[in-house]
Amino acid sequence: MEELLEKARKLGKAMTETEQYEKLREAEKQLNEDVEAQALLEGMQQAQDKVQQLQQSGLQPTEDQVEELNEKRSQMDQNPAVSNFMKAQSEFSELVREVNGAISEGMKLEESEEQE
Repeated sequence: MEELLEKARKLGKAMTETEQYEKLREAEKQLNEDVEAQALLEGMQQAQDKVQQLQQSGLQPTEDQVEELNEKRSQMDQNPAVSNFMKAQSEFSELVREVNGAISEGMKLEESEEQE
C-alpha cells in the first residue's frame, strides 16, 4: 500500500510540473490580485446563493433574480482575469481527465492479463 501511495505522490508532483498547472497557478494569482474580478466573483456567488436558497425552499426564483444571475455571469465572462482563470482551470481539468483515463487503462490491462 505504501508503495502505491508513494507512486501517487510522485504522480501528483509530476502534475505540478506541467504547463497546465503552471498556467493555472499564474491565472489564480492574477485573479486574486484583481479587485474588480474579486468583486464580480463575490456578486456572482451572492446571486447564486440567493437562487439556490429559493430552490431549496421549493420556490422558483423570479425573472429578475434569474436575469441578475445571468448578468453577473456575463460580466464575469468579460473580465480578463476571470476568463483566463476559467480557461486555465478547464485545461488543467482536461489533464486530470487524461491522467485518470490512463490509470483506468492500466487497470483494464491488468484485468485482461489476469483473465488470460
